[in-house]
Amino acid sequence: MNSLQEIVDSASILLSPPFLIVLGVIFGLSALLGGIKLVFLEVKGETPSEKRNALILGCVLILIALGMINGMIPQPRPNLLQSNDPEQLFIFAQGYESQGDFNLSKQAYEKALRNSSGNRSQNPQTQNAQIWYSYGLLLSKLGEHKSAIDAYKNAIAATVNQAFPEAWRQKGFSYQALGDYPTALDCYDKVITLPTTPNSLKSIAWNDKGWIYELSKNYQDAGNAYLQANILDQNNSYAFTNLNRLNQQGLANQPTRLPTSPLTIINVTAPPSSLQPILMPPPQRNGQ
Repeated sequence: MNSLQEIVDSASILLSPPFLIVLGVIFGLSALLGGIKLVFLEVKGETPSEKRNALILGCVLILIALGMINGMIPQPRPNLLQSNDPEQLFIFAQGYESQGDFNLSKQAYEKALRNSSGNRSQNPQTQNAQIWYSYGLLLSKLGEHKSAIDAYKNAIAATVNQAFPEAWRQKGFSYQALGDYPTALDCYDKVITLPTTPNSLKSIAWNDKGWIYELSKNYQDAGNAYLQANILDQNNSYAFTNLNRLNQQGLANQPTRLPTSPLTIINVTAPPSSLQPILMPPPQRNGQ
């Protein structure tokens, strides 16, 4: 057993990044020395063609060696936060977030917001509103829902006529995560009533309302909310599953007609933990 553990430990050392860097540098230097020898020292070869081939091989080895050494040595990470352009900082923030570097992402969002003018435009979603919204999504992801709510409020305030349904829905999602169901329901109602809200997002808001009603044991309103979600978007698998589950368990106080949906197989014998209402996850940014 100890021998096997020793082998595993040795393999871990050999595959560790520092060892691989040292190994790469050694091979690179060996290739570099071999190339120099071929180029500058006496090479074996009876004909000019053989010497020319040796010269070419030597140059290739030198180039390969320099590339290996440069690639193996860690390069300093550029400080992208030196920029003062809000648009660039916004892009950097999203890039850091996608790489999982949430600390630098937060810094980039905050600097972008400090440097943005905040002026409203005729576009219903200004750049400043989009930055606040994306910043809120990051804070929600980190579980910082109180700060996220402030970010969504700023996003809505920076939008003409406060017509930013995604931010309203996400604000409701954060209030719901904090257990403030009445305020969450108000936010979802705003999503549903805004004239600019697409049916797919209205469907998400109805499903979220159903989730709250069901947790409050108000099964009739929950069933009606899930049904509205299905009517607006029959591709909303979350709402379809929730509605079908209520019907299968006999929890809806009035008959509800299931719309046509590709999801026809529902596991009604699943363990109790899976028989909870399904909350639609936060919406992603456009293009993601």
